[in-house]
Amino acid sequence: MKNEVLFVLLNDYADYEPAYISGSINCDKFGMKQNPKYATKVVAPTMDLVRSCGGFHTMPDYSFDNMPEDYAALILIGGFSWMTDEAKQVAPIVKDAISKGIIVGGICNGASFLAQNGFLNNVKHTGNGPDELKRWGGDNYTNAAGYQNVQAVSDNGIVTANGTASLEFAVELMKVLEIDTGLKTFNYGMSGGHLFEASLLLKLMIERNYQIKNVILEADLNLSNDHQAEGISAKFLPFLHESETIRSHFENESDFMELYYIPFYRYVKYDAKIGVREVWDTSRNKPTSLLDNKGYYPLGKKPNANMKNNIANLNPLKKNQYYYEIKQLCEQKGINFIAVMTPMCENTNGLDYFEKVKKLYPEIHNFEKVVSEDRYFSSCGHLNDAGARLFTARILKDFFNK
Repeated sequence: MKNEVLFVLLNDYADYEPAYISGSINCDKFGMKQNPKYATKVVAPTMDLVRSCGGFHTMPDYSFDNMPEDYAALILIGGFSWMTDEAKQVAPIVKDAISKGIIVGGICNGASFLAQNGFLNNVKHTGNGPDELKRWGGDNYTNAAGYQNVQAVSDNGIVTANGTASLEFAVELMKVLEIDTGLKTFNYGMSGGHLFEASLLLKLMIERNYQIKNVILEADLNLSNDHQAEGISAKFLPFLHESETIRSHFENESDFMELYYIPFYRYVKYDAKIGVREVWDTSRNKPTSLLDNKGYYPLGKKPNANMKNNIANLNPLKKNQYYYEIKQLCEQKGINFIAVMTPMCENTNGLDYFEKVKKLYPEIHNFEKVVSEDRYFSSCGHLNDAGARLFTARILKDFFNK
């Protein structure tokens, strides 16, 4: 059947590895899906029960002899039998699936098996480390350059993951299978911005009748001040006379009278931050690119990035004006408010700052240690693409059961 996702299970398979993706296919936060897009089926060497490494026994839906020829995806679940003779029967099945354009996934030793049989030689991939793939693949594995040092990756219909990445594996598979998570998310964060700008953004969205169910706010280092970040707040100034919301948000600033009443003052003062090009584009009503990719701009690993930070002398304000403004707006509008502290690189001095925040703002969730290795950072305070995906997966799991 075209809509079936087939899980290949061999004896001593890792029973925890298919849990996230099979659950995402069949369930949502309300229970079992009434009309799931796909049906999950188990394929095994024979129709005999398959034993997991945890002692569970699974009844196959198909054997290698009677499995369908047409299906949506073939997923090789890791375990301790991928170097046995019965595993060799899987190679022609994978070859046939790839030739038909069927999605193929491999996690842990399932990914190693794909390397062993040459199926990763033309795609970006990952697994249980480059040395492990070389050991398994031998001469059949010729694409060490295509190895990606990430938890999970998909390329050209092939999805791979290491043995610790069942959640990330599920996320990548859901993308290629186009499974709707039911979540529509935009990133309105602005690098370098303070809570002053975050509060203004929320006010503008409410003013424009955005239908908002959840607000996830980064609230950590920005709690240490309640003033504007000039380089970011300056982007709102071209609209100072057009928006009552923007005007009222700025009216308590010390230079509001000059900003509002003296012609071109704001452009002269903030030219380096607003930029002539931005002013020109605004005058032409040119659409902004800030929301391309739903506001997500993946960062890479910078070769000379600063991987040190010292926040030992930083202290959160006892009551940050704009944090409470955001919190109150969410309460008034019935918006689920989630505040989180975000990760910092390994070589950060003064990490007790996050404990200080927790004492003053106990409702803020501390995710500072969710991603820790420097390989997941673009700079000390910014996650790279791989790190951002790890962090997002944890947010989805903890708050949205996804």
